[in-house]
Amino acid sequence: MTAPRAVPSAPGFTEAQFTDRIVDTAHLYGWKAAHFRAGRTAHGYRTPLQYDAKGWPDLILVHPDAGAVLAVEVKLWRNRKPAPEQEQWLRWLNLCGIGAAVWTERDWEAVILPTLSRPGRHLQRNPSRALYTGRNGG
Repeated sequence: MTAPRAVPSAPGFTEAQFTDRIVDTAHLYGWKAAHFRAGRTAHGYRTPLQYDAKGWPDLILVHPDAGAVLAVEVKLWRNRKPAPEQEQWLRWLNLCGIGAAVWTERDWEAVILPTLSRPGRHLQRNPSRALYTGRNGG
């Protein structure tokens, strides 16, 4: 297994690049990932989700062997505040026993790598310990 690379903090580093880094690392540890990217339409870019999906988290990570599920809203530190709809989805998912969190590049060493590398010890297994508290990393 190739060791995960540190996350750059260069000014040009994008949320899409950070999301790719998370997914690449998740795959190293056996996670499966789902992400829905916006597509270009006649009315600009739109993400193809329906009904109550506004604010749906950026990533859903599932570790089939560990029985772990995690919903992640990916943010760069400079834009770390989730929208109200994103916060609501994270709360709802936590209430249903699914671990949900906002991850920024500053969470890489202390939160992201430990969570991805030890899925069996994932906090989702104890729904009373919600990952999302309305605070962002820092």
